[in-house]
Amino acid sequence: MSVVGFCGGRFCRLEETARQTAGRLGCPLYTDQDLAAKAAGLGPLSEGKLLAAMYERPGTLGGFGKLRSRALPQLGLAMAELLTRDPMVFHGLGLHLVSPGVTHLLSVCLTAGHDFRVAVAAAEEGLGARQARELIRRSDQAIRRWREFLLQPGEWQAYDYDMVLPLGHKDMENVLDLILDAAASEPLRPTAGSLTAVEDMALWARAQAGLAQRGFYHPQFKAQVYRGRVTVEINKKILRLGKMTTALKTAVRQATGVATVETKMGPGYHRSDVYRQHTFVLPSKILLADEQRDFVETLSERLRLRDMGVPVVYDAEQALEVIVAHEPRVVVLDLRIPGVVGMEVLQKIKAQHPEVRVIVLTGHGAARDRSKCLKHGAFAFLQKPVESDELTEVVRQAMEP
Repeated sequence: MSVVGFCGGRFCRLEETARQTAGRLGCPLYTDQDLAAKAAGLGPLSEGKLLAAMYERPGTLGGFGKLRSRALPQLGLAMAELLTRDPMVFHGLGLHLVSPGVTHLLSVCLTAGHDFRVAVAAAEEGLGARQARELIRRSDQAIRRWREFLLQPGEWQAYDYDMVLPLGHKDMENVLDLILDAAASEPLRPTAGSLTAVEDMALWARAQAGLAQRGFYHPQFKAQVYRGRVTVEINKKILRLGKMTTALKTAVRQATGVATVETKMGPGYHRSDVYRQHTFVLPSKILLADEQRDFVETLSERLRLRDMGVPVVYDAEQALEVIVAHEPRVVVLDLRIPGVVGMEVLQKIKAQHPEVRVIVLTGHGAARDRSKCLKHGAFAFLQKPVESDELTEVVRQAMEP
């Protein structure tokens, strides 16, 4: 008998449908909570951190990206072990961890009209219509962020699932009959190839864990496994490719015992001429806020090569959210950042977080801008183009007590 997996937004009768399906099949029902509890016994992260990695909103600072990437192999290994326990029913974000090669899984996406979901949310949570809509929006965002972290697509696609069922007020008996008939069909029965895909999932999890232990995190470095063959896809701008591939292969071999490991360039790869490995243990105490993506990402990489952990944001709203949530010690701010005039961002930072030191870096500044920025509390005022060594020295001065 096949495994049935459910996903969908909150207040779409997801829990009810999964529970009744498990009851009809006479098999256990597992949720993301169960997955996290199992995964906690397979690696260093606790159940709470594993759930947070799936559901919480990522911040630019505070190590969320590292947490999510470290959680991924633990959760993947736990899901691979659950898939050996067919028949079973699963519902939750963990369903997106399952490899497409696992063909004895019936994946069911449940949907419902927005008005229906709002009414259910209002009744179950005791909320007004506006609050219910906001709760649904936040929940859908969490699901979309998790899916995009794993798969990098845009929106959900109907062909990603075996069945897409709009529920709403539909008769539950008819819905269950459709699901049970599909689950019992011949194409959904376990095959040698499908069971091998589950073994590949476990191998993938161990490979991804080995990469994470060395500071090579998903999605920049993706382990891919097919019939026991491991390939690492590189989706990060790096330098000195030979040194990088050697480090990647060594990390995977030590974690999996697989003798032959290959590497390939993914769509996010760009080749340059210098590479120095760094892990993500550097303190994220510096924030770059600049609309010019190529410039700021190159600058971030150069500062990382000087042992400074430097995340980036591209507009004023992101910058203010990060500063409020995590209070970096130093902010490098472009005066022309989109959303809010850079001078206003500077004033808000210094008014709400006077201990944060702001270095203004702009290609459009004039003498009067320099005077205004320094008057409003800027630590320094620099104009583009700026040498990395000069900026590094100013940042180091700003980091001092």
